[in-house]
Order: sequence, then structure tokens, then C-alpha cells
Amino acid sequence: MAARAPASRRLSRRAERIVEDGLARLNDERLRRILRTAAGQRVLFTGLALRLRPAAARGVSTSIQFVLTDDGTPAGTWTVGLDGVGSARSRRHSANDAAVTLTLELIDLGRMAVGRLDPGVAVISGKLDLAGDYGVLLKLSGLLTPKRS
Repeated sequence: MAARAPASRRLSRRAERIVEDGLARLNDERLRRILRTAAGQRVLFTGLALRLRPAAARGVSTSIQFVLTDDGTPAGTWTVGLDGVGSARSRRHSANDAAVTLTLELIDLGRMAVGRLDPGVAVISGKLDLAGDYGVLLKLSGLLTPKRS
């Protein structure tokens, strides 16, 4: 009889599926409504942390800070911290030691998370402002874009 995965791992997988499947089906208005809630943001950032490929995150011990706005007003600050051995954890707080800070609208982060907005296009169009070590983001290219089967 196979052992069941720990509850935290099952919850993590479920959160990733919600981000990958559930949020992708929503139109922009419903996506924005969900992301305006603390629970919606938690699901999104849990999914972002989970989508990092362990091989890409291995050896990277740093933090990435997300400063979110909603129609120009502050909507929260989140940090995705990498432990150097291939796993990541998201938290709702700012990080003084973040290697890179991304500033963007909630809806644009949601669009990137579900594959409707390319991060490169977001930078070029001014929807995503980057400050800090861009090399960290290049190493972790899967952070902002969905996994492709």
C-alpha cells in the first residue's frame, strides 16, 4: 500500500492546479476580483513558488519581491524566497534583502501567471518595472510563466 503524500504537499499541488487551471479560465474582471483578496493573492503566490523548477532554483539562495498595485493604489507586497536547494516559499511581506523587485498591477501579474501576458512584453510595455539583479530572473525564467506540458 502506497503512502499518501503529506497534507501540506497535497495542498501545495492543489494550489498549483488552481493557478494553472482555474485562474486561466477566468476573464480579466473575475481574475482581478479574486486577486484583490488576501486569499486570492495567497493562492497565486503559492502557485508561483511551486512552479519554480527545482533544477533552475538549485544553488539560488535569494528573495524576489513583488510590489503590487491595483489601479495605481498599493495592493500588497509579497516575497518569494529561494533556499538554494531547489525549493521556494512565498510570504506576504517586504524583503530588505531582495535581489530583485518587480512592481506591477495585480491584473498584469495574474495575466502573466496564466499565460496571457509575456513577462518580456510586460517589461517593454512598461507594465512591469524591474529593479535589482535581472540575472536572478533569467535563472528562474519559469517563475512568471506557466509550465508547458
